[in-house]
Amino acid sequence: MDMIKIKVVFTKFEWSDVEFFLLDNRYYKSPNNRVTGEKTLLGKEQINWLIDSLVNSKATFKIIAMGVQVLNPCCK
Repeated sequence: MDMIKIKVVFTKFEWSDVEFFLLDNRYYKSPNNRVTGEKTLLGKEQINWLIDSLVNSKATFKIIAMGVQVLNPCCK
């Protein structure tokens, strides 16, 4: 397992030819009622880790998972 040593818990693991990326969607999440400023869900460190991990992954299949559903706002 690959754990980043910051306050966020995210990791990855492999099973056969599949690599799973498990994300922490709570630590960096902006308040739902934020009106001004940037809204974030994953934070820069975690996004950079995910991008680097995906680029360097040799697995045929890559699955990204986190604890919330992500919906497109245009589909409301």
